[in-house]
Amino acid sequence: MNFAFTDEQLAFRDEVRAFCEKEVTPEMMEEIYSKGDEHSPSFYKKLAEKGWIGLDFPKEYGGLGKQQIEMGIFREETAYYMAPMMSNEINNILTHSILLLGNEEQKRELVTGVIEGNIQLCMGYTEPGSGSDLASLKTRAVKDGDRYVINGQKIFTTNAHIADYCILAARTDVNAPKHKGISLFIVDMKTKGIEVGPLWTLGGYRVNTVYFENVIIDESNRIGNENEGWKGLALALDIERSGLVYVGKARRILDETIKFLNKEKPDCLEPQHWVSERLNELLAEVKAARLLAYRVPLMQAEGKVPNSEASMAKLYSTELLKKVCNTAIEVIGKNTLLTHRSLHNVCNGLFEENYRSAAMGTIVAGTSQIQREIIAKRKLHLSSKK
Repeated sequence: MNFAFTDEQLAFRDEVRAFCEKEVTPEMMEEIYSKGDEHSPSFYKKLAEKGWIGLDFPKEYGGLGKQQIEMGIFREETAYYMAPMMSNEINNILTHSILLLGNEEQKRELVTGVIEGNIQLCMGYTEPGSGSDLASLKTRAVKDGDRYVINGQKIFTTNAHIADYCILAARTDVNAPKHKGISLFIVDMKTKGIEVGPLWTLGGYRVNTVYFENVIIDESNRIGNENEGWKGLALALDIERSGLVYVGKARRILDETIKFLNKEKPDCLEPQHWVSERLNELLAEVKAARLLAYRVPLMQAEGKVPNSEASMAKLYSTELLKKVCNTAIEVIGKNTLLTHRSLHNVCNGLFEENYRSAAMGTIVAGTSQIQREIIAKRKLHLSSKK
């Protein structure tokens, strides 16, 4: 597998970096912090103007038609600059499911609307009793003529409070094996019977609980065939688990740590010092994480399904980000734990915020333990039976 970038891809990386240098301003980040919301409407509009919301979507729907490798570069570099990309991530992941399973009308309306920046989606997957084991979800969609009646609850639903539509996973056949009885639906968030309530994460950002009580939708809102929604879910998880967001953040934390030590504690960077040795180990691990993570879009570009590979990238990169954050705090000192609002903060609170939020990466889209189980079963062909 060739991990070298083309000249065009390198030029695109430079373009993304220049864009982030200009647009990810302290004022915008203060807006994000103050709202506790990982969405900036003004920044999102600028992404739409660049065409980057539709970076890897087909040109026939208004996208730029780039490969997943360009999307990987985009994810890594925007994460390095800590840009508010959650809305773009969710919309990209869910739109790929629509492109895979949806009909032409759904593609024309939703994909085009997302690309233009006019439609926001939220992911109605996780439930209180089915997080990592997503196939055990309990939300029901019961067929009633040419309609469905939906009842259930979703939790940790990012962007539900600003979304126009929810891409909802619901059980349509309770008697089928758990992966076989799930369907995907497009649900207008203004539909009667939907209630959204806030939850605040350790990282300081809002997610939501969403309740569905006798929510009625047309059969035409189903994405793909009934009971065949798991393919769309699996595609979404592979994209979400690619790991490049965590790689980008780990690179930034490590770069800022070295920059601070060069200025304030240069003796720590002497070749035989334990801090220097630790940082060199982490630099090597970041390079390894990048290779694991870029393997995912490279496989997708070749038409392969990077299932266990996505889990390996996600596991390694999320655990690495935690390690990098812990090391930064250990080698720089206590001021790294001050928020951006403190007069004595380090790097505008970058270390403190990422220290809090890094743990979430090892939980969302499947915990580290779940990733280990996937790797063991699907890559190493090990059985969980004793």
